[in-house]
Amino acid sequence: MIKSILFSLLKTAALWQLFFPMHALVFSQISDKNFTVHYKLFINNTPGLESAAELQYSEGLSVFYWHDNEQESEMDSDPGMLTLHLRDSDPVGTINTLYFDENLMTTRGSLFNEPYQLKEPLPTLTWKLGSGTKRLGGILLQQATTSFRGRNYTAWYAPEMPYPIGPWKLHGLPGIILEAYDEEGFFQATFTGLFEGEGPVLPPNLNFLPAKELDLETYQQRQESMADELVQRIRAKLPRGTRLSVQDTKADFLERFF
Repeated sequence: MIKSILFSLLKTAALWQLFFPMHALVFSQISDKNFTVHYKLFINNTPGLESAAELQYSEGLSVFYWHDNEQESEMDSDPGMLTLHLRDSDPVGTINTLYFDENLMTTRGSLFNEPYQLKEPLPTLTWKLGSGTKRLGGILLQQATTSFRGRNYTAWYAPEMPYPIGPWKLHGLPGIILEAYDEEGFFQATFTGLFEGEGPVLPPNLNFLPAKELDLETYQQRQESMADELVQRIRAKLPRGTRLSVQDTKADFLERFF
């Protein structure tokens, strides 16, 4: 049975002081077990949507689940203006799996409601360790920065939790990344809790999640074509007789290049 060993953002200073002196002991004893880190995740290509996310880890393997299956299409209008929000609706969500021993990373996701699977070598992130520190409850965090696929990220990691994992595809620091964001405010992941379990974490069985296998080149081409497809989807939602003038269809993605 999974048991809670850390916090869900306790509200008072007295409770912080009561619970957090135990965290160093806890993490010195879980090398043969698994644990799950919970985050609040915000990505700016889904306006106004915050997702629950979780990172599962046991030795040699991390699996990050985005619980983004609540996304849906919306259309709002007021006199003289029509605003549309188009989002994928995916009952499975996005899954990023890092196989450290095999130097492999897989992604299961959706592009315009079309599930895909992507396999690639585990990328090496070049981190610059900073001098900044702060505390989250009783946990000391240190600052680090990196550039990854077109964005500059700041991460806050916990050296006393010595596991090289983090939200999404961010990894490679000497401690769990508990908070991360890019300098443009497009991506933000914030730690909300941690739970311990027994036995190894198992990778997702992608054979039971039907999706089209893509290589990196095809995936990038597919991303680049999404702007044109988006315009066509908007046209299909417009009331009859409405004209659409599109001046800029450049889309922005979490990963700008590969």
